[in-house]
Order: sequence, then structure tokens, then C-alpha cells
Amino acid sequence: MMRLQVLPRLQERVLAEGGGILRTRTLLLADIGESNVAEILKDLITGQTDPTIALYASPALVKVRFATKDTDEAAARARLAAAEAAIRERLAAHIFGVDEDTMEAGVGALLRERGEWLATAESCTGGLIASRVTDVSGSSEYFRGGVVVYSNELKQTLLGVPAECWSSTAR
Repeated sequence: MMRLQVLPRLQERVLAEGGGILRTRTLLLADIGESNVAEILKDLITGQTDPTIALYASPALVKVRFATKDTDEAAARARLAAAEAAIRERLAAHIFGVDEDTMEAGVGALLRERGEWLATAESCTGGLIASRVTDVSGSSEYFRGGVVVYSNELKQTLLGVPAECWSSTAR
């Protein structure tokens, strides 16, 4: 009801009153720090007018959000598309998703695309990685399973992890 009735009516009202509709796009990046992204996009960020560009960092990813406001939806979408193309050209190797995508879905899509699969062996996470991977619909296509092992004895006998990997005296 919200998407089909309320939002279109609000949009009509805002446009009728001469206001613009805010449009945004967010690119999700991994394996690169916020300061590196800022340096790579420095000229776009310093010279920005419309759309505006903002960086948001979190422990696992960097978000590059660009936004524009216009009464003409086609014009707004064109500006966002141009900004996205410029950013993708510079950061393509680090982009794993857009807007509300998740890292897990991005990894799954990549595994599916490559015809590869994933299995996990976890200790201190208690199976969190396997849980997040299997939260993605269709993950059975690329996720084979996981093992959660806490004891050092089982790490060695079940998984073949050498004692040197966990023993502080072995270092």
C-alpha cells in the first residue's frame, strides 16, 4: 500500500508544490579504506555540486552515496547515472553491491558467476559466517557447509589445523 498508493501521492503533491524529489544511489565497496576512496574521488568530491557525493565508512565496507533533487525524474536519474559511471570507472574492483545489497549476497553472486563454492571452518565466530551466508536465498547453490570447532584437539583431529596455529608457545 505504501509503495503503490502513499508514495506516489506524496510525490505528486511535492511536485505540484514546486519541490523536487530526492533520488539517491549508493555503491558498496570492500577491500579499500575510506581515506583511499576519498583520495581516488577527491576531484569529484571537491568539485561536487549536483549530485552531491558522501562517503560513509563502517568496519567491513565503505559506502559512496550520491544524491540529487529535481522535479524532472528523468533528469535526476541521468545525473545519478553519470555520477555512478564516473565512480565505477575508478573503483570497479572494489564494488560488490548497490543500495541495500549485502556483502553475503555479493559474495554469493560472485561464487555463482564463477561456478565456485564455499565451505567454512569457524572457531571464535560460533558459526556466524555460515549463518550470514545461508541467510541469502539460493545459497545452497554455492554453500557446501560449515564446521564450528572450539577445542584445539578437534581443530587438529577434525580439521587438520597444526598446533602451531593456536599455540602461543610455538611462536
